[in-house]
Amino acid sequence: MRTLNKKKAIIILAVIVLLICGIIGGVYMVRTIEENKETEPTLEEIISSKLHAYETDLFDSKESFTSNEAAANYLLNWGKNKQINAEKDAYNNVIFTVVAMEGYEDAAPVVIICSYDAADMDNYIESAAAALTAAKNARNHGRYTVIFSPESSRNKEGITNLASSCFTDDTKVFYLEQSSASKVSSLTGGQRIYRLSDKLKYEEPDYNKAYRISIGNIPSESFSSKSGNIPNPIKNLGNLIANFKSTSLLFELASFNGGESADMTPSSASMTIVINGTDAAKFQTKMENAISKFYEKNQESYPEIQYTYEEVDMPSKVIAKEKTDNIVSLMYTAFNGVYNKDDNGNVTAINNISKISTKDGRLKIDISSLSCSQECIDEIAESYQTISGLCGVDFKIREEYPVFDGGQASAMLLEEFEGAFQKYTGDKSMKTGHVVEFTPCTLLQEKNSNMAVLYCGITSKTAEKFAGSLITFLDNGPLETEEE
Repeated sequence: MRTLNKKKAIIILAVIVLLICGIIGGVYMVRTIEENKETEPTLEEIISSKLHAYETDLFDSKESFTSNEAAANYLLNWGKNKQINAEKDAYNNVIFTVVAMEGYEDAAPVVIICSYDAADMDNYIESAAAALTAAKNARNHGRYTVIFSPESSRNKEGITNLASSCFTDDTKVFYLEQSSASKVSSLTGGQRIYRLSDKLKYEEPDYNKAYRISIGNIPSESFSSKSGNIPNPIKNLGNLIANFKSTSLLFELASFNGGESADMTPSSASMTIVINGTDAAKFQTKMENAISKFYEKNQESYPEIQYTYEEVDMPSKVIAKEKTDNIVSLMYTAFNGVYNKDDNGNVTAINNISKISTKDGRLKIDISSLSCSQECIDEIAESYQTISGLCGVDFKIREEYPVFDGGQASAMLLEEFEGAFQKYTGDKSMKTGHVVEFTPCTLLQEKNSNMAVLYCGITSKTAEKFAGSLITFLDNGPLETEEE
């Protein structure tokens, strides 16, 4: 009996030991699982890490982007290295096609597009990195496409030649652009570029003292709603000679040149005028006053700016008086900068006198206008046509793009994306509203007028937010399972 009891005691003790070990092991496993859950990176951490890595790769590689084709090859290889179905078309559009995950085949197709320009990659890196992040890190997604489209100055050949078959009625399109201000919009600006021109006549100068007047070292930047506060050297010199004329300082105009591109604000302008030597003191007083006022207004914001005048050799010919008077009247009447604001003080139309030339015996003035109101664009064109007629110069619209208005489909997408933005960022509101600048959304709408298109302006501070919001938008959530 004692032996049996002893055996029972040993068995019971062994069972107790096993139970204790099981409990300890179970607790350890639970703790291990919980610790693993705690150490698993969040979506925010993943996006921050990936996006900054992609930005660094792009920045470190940009010196090798000697052409758009070279940049396209980089993006193509990036996609292939990430096991993404990537291809490049004849226009250097790089297209990543991400197939729908199982169970999400019926989700509406999504297209994410951003541009690139090998000659100016610094202004594309953030938007490109956001697109790369969305291309690789989406969850629970349907079919979507990420497109990198080349551009060069005004040439939007890449987007123009995208196949319309990529864009169906139910496609949801996001155009990403690096911008000075972060904003999402379903209404972006149209653009018109005008050329004012005239064949010039010349004559021998009547006066005997020549001066070159120059304004320079003004930062040139892409023409945008922020350009209204930048001094325009062409307009400033135009106002100067208008002042000469109105205050009876007699002069002859030999040349007037400045600016480079309709898409850029002019960084410099210069003119050569001839005056009577007896008026030199009066001229110098006027110049000193003009320069003093100009510096007082602008030098704090633009410390490198220069406004100078110097005596130069006499030109052999000057522009005929009648033609000079026309130029003076035109430059005085021409408007530059902010053209219109809405009731809340937001800019809705802006104008840029971008270039002037009197070379090769012909006056050429290029003017560009931007507006999210088609009515304003038409009004600006009508005004310049009238001004040109009164000043005896020819008026011609060289290029024009209509306002992009996404309508109801884009408005619904905006609301849907705002929900994803709030869910990811926790921000109570996403900055929305019209965009004055021309964007390729106009060209995308031409592919299919029924689909929804949104413009997303991205800054260095919001690139992570947009990448995360796009991934959240693409996430259709876990699949529902039928209860047994």
